[in-house]
Amino acid sequence: MVFSVWVELEVQPEKLEPFLSGITLNQAATLAEPGCLYFDVVRLEREGQWFGFYEVYESADAFYTDHRSYEHYQSWREVVAETVVPGSQQITPASVQIATNSK
Repeated sequence: MVFSVWVELEVQPEKLEPFLSGITLNQAATLAEPGCLYFDVVRLEREGQWFGFYEVYESADAFYTDHRSYEHYQSWREVVAETVVPGSQQITPASVQIATNSK
């Protein structure tokens, strides 16, 4: 069974460029992980600098244990601390897949 997370967060307006650089590096490194199947980053259409991430992993362990143990994740946490509006990040896990974009 696959495991996914939906993440929403707001970026401090003056920190947009460092955030974009950081999430681009984090996404590329995460996609190279053996347990990561999908990672999409979108800018949300709402007031402020809101972004959403949809990530799919082979299992919850691939996310909670493996993904969070990589060096690039630790670097990403530093980017979050420097660029994201405190308290705005929300992570919603899901373990039941209803439909998929696979053919």
